[in-house]
Amino acid sequence: MENYKFLISNYASKVDNVLSSLGNELPDYIKDNAPQKINLIAPIIIEVADHQSKRNNVIDPAILMLSCVYKIQLILNK
Repeated sequence: MENYKFLISNYASKVDNVLSSLGNELPDYIKDNAPQKINLIAPIIIEVADHQSKRNNVIDPAILMLSCVYKIQLILNK
């Protein structure tokens, strides 16, 4: 619930920036801070690309952003 509140209050109007950062900056963050999860970068990039491709077809972009973040959390927590 805390992640939801944080994302909505800080990033709901910046969905494109968030999706871009997840695709461009998150892999470097993982490489530098969690090298044991480097093998998860490919599935994360695939998930981000899928969400980016849906960006123009959603009614509420914030829901798309949340979906992407939660999917990445599921990948990282496997």
